[in-house]
Amino acid sequence: MHRIPRRATALLLLPALCLTLACGSRESRRDAHFQRAKQYLEEGKSAEGVIELKNTVQIDPKYVPAYALLAETALKERDYRNALAYYNKAVQLAPTNLDYVAPFANLLVAARQFDRLEEVLAALPEGARKEYRIATVEAAALQLQGKGEEAEKLLVALLDRQDLKPEERAAVNKALARMAAQGDRLAEAEQRARAAVAATPEDAEAILLLAQVQERRGRVKEAEATLKQAPEAVRQDNRYLAGLIGFYGRQKRLEEVKRVVEGLVARKELSPEGRLLAADTLLRLNEVGRAEEVLRQGIEQQQPDRRVITAFVRLKQAEGKLAEAVAALE
Repeated sequence: MHRIPRRATALLLLPALCLTLACGSRESRRDAHFQRAKQYLEEGKSAEGVIELKNTVQIDPKYVPAYALLAETALKERDYRNALAYYNKAVQLAPTNLDYVAPFANLLVAARQFDRLEEVLAALPEGARKEYRIATVEAAALQLQGKGEEAEKLLVALLDRQDLKPEERAAVNKALARMAAQGDRLAEAEQRARAAVAATPEDAEAILLLAQVQERRGRVKEAEATLKQAPEAVRQDNRYLAGLIGFYGRQKRLEEVKRVVEGLVARKELSPEGRLLAADTLLRLNEVGRAEEVLRQGIEQQQPDRRVITAFVRLKQAEGKLAEAVAALE
């Protein structure tokens, strides 16, 4: 047998070794950038994190986790256009990964891009389309396209699944309750809302939905009882407080509205959302000075929220006192 000289063998192996080293080097650089990006994002440094993620995909244009994290970051910053674009890229590379498909599908529904949604869903295995995250978004798309009956059938079939988590079962019942309420099927709506509350007793949205249906059925005292019996955790939720304010407002019980607002303002740690809710309600009560005071306290914090600043400036502008707003912000 003819033997290949040792030197020739080494020369043949050299290109393969170089290629292996290059790939290893590329992967290590990609991973280093990706880890730095995650660290920046955990520290709240989104701009730096995005730069590192872009460096990651520049090194490896097929690295799906980086596109997904870019999309998540854009979504948190309400940059829906880039969120759509990055999720689109992730789904092109991993068309059956539901962790990418589900949020992308939700964005497509919000953007009413139903043709693209159908393309994305068609690429999934049949079993995956029956999964909770996909079935619910498909039902939402059907409803938006005026196919309410098809949407309801899809959701009712989903309730037959035994593997649904309590919060998922509650979400389906809430969706069905809203559909029934829209169709003036209030008895059915109340039944579905009760099922949602039973599955997740600390779900503020479910409690509010049940109270709204009861109110529409003319059972105002029951609706108020439903709201008042909410667990303590729910009572701290700004969505619950907004619903409670709305309920008392519709009943013309303005003193109760003021009581809820003052309780909200008295919190030691008032979130920007809570502050905006309080200020908006005070303005509706024509208590402009009190609303201004609440917003001013927000902008005097060490790191004031942009939304609170905007609300304060608009209020002063409406009063013709824009210079005061500028002075307060300096």
